Amino acid sequence: MPGLLDETRAPPLGAPFSPSTLDAVYLRIVWCWEVQSAKAMTGVDSNAFSLNVETVQLKRALKRHCKTEPRDKVARIEYDSGTLTISIGPTSEGIPASGTWPHPVAVGRTWARTFALQPFGAAITVLRQADGWLHTRDNKMRCSLEPWTEDGEVLGTGDEDITAAHRILGRYKITKREVSALIKAAEPRKAWLWGPNDGPLIDAIALIWMLLAIYGLEPSDVRSLIDRKSRELWKSGRKAGSLFERYNVTEEDERALIESGDLTKAKLWGRNGRLLEPIIQAWKHLVLYGVEPSDIVQLIERKSR
Repeated sequence: MPGLLDETRAPPLGAPFSPSTLDAVYLRIVWCWEVQSAKAMTGVDSNAFSLNVETVQLKRALKRHCKTEPRDKVARIEYDSGTLTISIGPTSEGIPASGTWPHPVAVGRTWARTFALQPFGAAITVLRQADGWLHTRDNKMRCSLEPWTEDGEVLGTGDEDITAAHRILGRYKITKREVSALIKAAEPRKAWLWGPNDGPLIDAIALIWMLLAIYGLEPSDVRSLIDRKSRELWKSGRKAGSLFERYNVTEEDERALIESGDLTKAKLWGRNGRLLEPIIQAWKHLVLYGVEPSDIVQLIERKSR
């Protein structure tokens, strides 16, 4: 394989170094780093295995799955005779791949959503299973070599989140079944905003939201604003300071955000301001499923009647 600085691949002396050339060099560096990292880890776990798959095809397949099967919480990954098959619910799709993948692997659906929404990096993505973790580029997530429960979910998927949320909400006579129902009723498009590596951002947005709830806003409204502003950072660079300062959120942006609030939800929090703290703590366990704080407080109101 020619080196990164192979003179046969370099532009002629004195030729402009175009963005496409930079992109090609960058993608090649990332690809080599991923492949070499996967090779370096081989042997750490005798049960580890990995596949190479084209990033474009993988991202397209996962995006289609996330749109057509928004309620299913588990993805199943299988490989046979050069074909990687990804299944979410009753939908399956095969794409070409190479490597070794002797066992089906089950992983939370948030893995599919997170990878589908990531910016394009290397042309080839290395999927690697080791020690109960699915490694994909700079992300990793708990996975299982089966078994499946009767309802088609990986054993334990979501149970810890439901239990943690119920521990907080139980004092308001909320049952585990009702917490699970919140997850099932959540909007998939809200879940797509968040990923398993968003912990620090979720904490920061939670603090800001507690100040804005009285205006009828949701944490997802704040996240959408941050996402919009983050696309502008390549022009000006990220600053230091609070979350809004780091993302260059202006006073005009804040006013527009407040004006977009829902009056009905504003009244909801006007009646239940004392519940902000416990509800935001429960929400942190349910955010990846698309649950909003207003969903939780409405459930508490219904139970208290």
